[in-house]
Amino acid sequence: MATLVLQTVGSVVGGMVAGPLGAMAGRALGGLAGAAIDNALLGGGSDAPKVVEGPRLKEIDGLTST
Repeated sequence: MATLVLQTVGSVVGGMVAGPLGAMAGRALGGLAGAAIDNALLGGGSDAPKVVEGPRLKEIDGLTST
């Protein structure tokens, strides 16, 4: 949620300061800041990398192309 808010604020402020290019830069910087805040608040609180494991493909007989 912070990402959306800070992107909008960055776009408006950047647009007022430097026109269309400033709006794009402000939106990008606002998005980065918002993503960092969202990750800190909702990211799970662990600095350890997530390990995702799932089913593995054992045979590839059905995956051939003709």
